[in-house]
Amino acid sequence: MAAVAHFHNVAGVPSPTTLPYVKRVADGAKRVCAKPVVKKHPVDLELIYRFREILDIPKCSIIEHRLFFTIVVMFAGFLRWDDMSPLRRKDFKFTDEGMELCLSRSKTDQFWQGDSVCISKCDALICPVQISLDYFARLGFAPDSSSYVVCRMPAQFLWEIFLSVCHP
Repeated sequence: MAAVAHFHNVAGVPSPTTLPYVKRVADGAKRVCAKPVVKKHPVDLELIYRFREILDIPKCSIIEHRLFFTIVVMFAGFLRWDDMSPLRRKDFKFTDEGMELCLSRSKTDQFWQGDSVCISKCDALICPVQISLDYFARLGFAPDSSSYVVCRMPAQFLWEIFLSVCHP
């Protein structure tokens, strides 16, 4: 449309692209030729339980363990990837009631002062507090370590691992 309008303007003749029915035809063509919207699958509690049942934590790979840890903590703490990825081991504070995550920055933090998220301990098979403790013990992280708890991996790669474990 822009090219047609440009050449008509250069030629000094009125552009047909300004006519209402031409605009409607162009909009219809965009809708017909558009790619379909592919929504992401939501992660629900049932899927996390199924992942845990299939995953043998002591024998699984570090990548699978890290993926499970990441999914559970993000799900329990309502975190975005941008909240989870900069976390270090020292940002996790454990108490008798659960754990506190100290977020240095967050998309929802209006004043950029940092925020904290509390996650309660529970007796469930997917207790985020116990999973975090197991993950840190496996990696040998000291409580005051400045090591990142997760590293950036391509989302498609992680999703393929998750689906291969849950849907063999």
